[in-house]
Amino acid sequence: MGVNRSERNLGTATRGARKPAAGSGSHPERAGASAYLTLADAARLAPGRPTSSATWRWCRKGLKARDGTTIHLKHVRVGRQVYTTAPWLHAFFEAVATADQKHFEARESLAAQAANDAAAGPPARPIEIVGATRDTIPDKQDDLDAALREEGL
Repeated sequence: MGVNRSERNLGTATRGARKPAAGSGSHPERAGASAYLTLADAARLAPGRPTSSATWRWCRKGLKARDGTTIHLKHVRVGRQVYTTAPWLHAFFEAVATADQKHFEARESLAAQAANDAAAGPPARPIEIVGATRDTIPDKQDDLDAALREEGL
């Protein structure tokens, strides 16, 4: 007799959520930490529903924040299985948000500084050059050449 689609999905939904064997000393609940989650389970908990491949990529390659820093999702590996926890996932998203916020605050401060500079107008020209033409501006090159000749250079 065949299994319908809803029964098959129910069976796979819990298959990936493995727990460490009873009596193992590294069980997270015994250590006071949150329960380990597979990367697929972590993807289901994450906002926006990323794929399990995305959570794997966050662990291995990290996520590049707007300020250029790369932030990695903390994880543990038990045999071939990779686990993370809900607090680690939350800390990862917080770190990305903080780095992005620093980047945008820096951009806003640079934009504000540029706006202040533009409001101040162009830099003032020296008073002796205002209203002068090219013929009336003293030639500094002649003065420099004369000084070099006096020094014998």
